Amino acid sequence: NSFCNTEFDNQLWSAMSANGSCEAYYKEGSSTSICDHLYDPDIDYVYIPHGRLGGSQQLLRKFAIHATLFLIQIPEHCRDFAVRLMCMYSLLLALWF
Repeated sequence: NSFCNTEFDNQLWSAMSANGSCEAYYKEGSSTSICDHLYDPDIDYVYIPHGRLGGSQQLLRKFAIHATLFLIQIPEHCRDFAVRLMCMYSLLLALWF
């Protein structure tokens, strides 16, 4: 299951291929991030635009893993909201900026 399995017309697929690529979704157990449970667990491939975080989902994952260290400083009643906000924001950064 993935966005990459969607059927596109040739023009759209050419534009997407020129600006990014489909790659296997990085799911190594040794580097599970706090954001993994918020994303669709059935995703196997993702579209990574060139120039978005260097075109690397590993950088996005590393950010989420390291950010976890700072979450313990947030009061527990706010923590879930902070996690959701951080994960959605970092996903948007990866896709749009």
